[in-house]
Amino acid sequence: MVEERRNGLYELTCEVPMDGDGRFRLLRAGNIIKAEAPVSDAPLLLDQGDRDIWFVARSTVRLYASPSSRAGTLSRYRYGAEATVLEDVDGTYFRVKMLQDGMVGYIRRSDITYFRRASLSQPAYMRMARAQLFRIDTVETDSAAGVVTATARHVFYDLYGCMVRGPAVIDAWTGGEAVLRQIFYGQLTDAPQHALVTPAAFDRPVRMEAGYKSIVAVLLDEGGVMDQLGGALIRDNFSIYALPALSCDNGLTIRRGKNLLGLVERVDMTGVVTEIEAFAHDENGQLMRFGGGFRSPRYADYPFPLTARRTYDFTVGSADTPTAQDVLRAIEAAVADEYARGADLPHVELQADFLLPDEGDALASLQQVHMFDTVRVIDEVAGVDRKLTVTGYRWDVLKGQYERVTLGQ
Repeated sequence: MVEERRNGLYELTCEVPMDGDGRFRLLRAGNIIKAEAPVSDAPLLLDQGDRDIWFVARSTVRLYASPSSRAGTLSRYRYGAEATVLEDVDGTYFRVKMLQDGMVGYIRRSDITYFRRASLSQPAYMRMARAQLFRIDTVETDSAAGVVTATARHVFYDLYGCMVRGPAVIDAWTGGEAVLRQIFYGQLTDAPQHALVTPAAFDRPVRMEAGYKSIVAVLLDEGGVMDQLGGALIRDNFSIYALPALSCDNGLTIRRGKNLLGLVERVDMTGVVTEIEAFAHDENGQLMRFGGGFRSPRYADYPFPLTARRTYDFTVGSADTPTAQDVLRAIEAAVADEYARGADLPHVELQADFLLPDEGDALASLQQVHMFDTVRVIDEVAGVDRKLTVTGYRWDVLKGQYERVTLGQ
């Protein structure tokens, strides 16, 4: 079973009987399990337009996790398999995307040959489940039940022990995406096998102190890069895509009496804020209050005050905010962004059980859901009619289908 949550948990759990074939002995901490899992292939947005197509020129070649023959093998491909080159790493290895299954990895330059130039016609959001790698971190052996249970995290979490060496500040006003790439490739305690892809520019302000933190925490912790962006972290084996807010509405509706089997709705307003008292630092480094309280456009929608204090990392006299008026403008922009991201709305989460069409259904390709997709949920009895985003799922690897999908706002 594979479980993933938006910008969070991504792990696999499996049980193997202790029978005569001895496969249960392969479940050891540190080993890797390869399993099919749904991957939202939104990074194809970066691949649109004309591309050079290359093909495998040997009988069988390996796709590596990093540009080294000592690296793990992601997959093998036969003569004629086509690929697009994403990056020429060092003249010896290319970073490629294989067209037949979407796998991204590294291949020897001598193993592929230029074929043709073509315009990629795939839709921006391909739909597929493909092999993902999970590293075992816990193993439990129950001799009485005759079962070994292993829990494995996606290989993205191999980065957990890679710390940012020395002080580092990510500041979107001075090119936050470039600073993030610089930290990832040049300032970690260990050189990662992974590749990080970011947009040309972040579309929201990102300000944080990243020094002496795990790069996983920099990306995923509360207040981290993805939290501030409201964005999507797509993990595809050793490729990481840190993208801005991402959503795909393919017109899917799940409705009671049709394909909705049941739902659990949770509305939580404990974190709602409709007025912000803003503080920042004066030229002497002392905290001071700015403005007279910043009210949300929805302030009057609630019968009681929902005020919160916020301390912003702005200082009078800094290069970006030389005057108090500059600090005030920066705070106004930060507050507006916070309200735009829904700080003044309750958090809504749905767990929905619904039917997916058979593979032979002509609409099946339109009815598949992936992380970050938008789904409309209608349940007249419960009074629910919402458009929500897929924020998590449980995927049955053996059956190749969802056991549960979680939708949120």
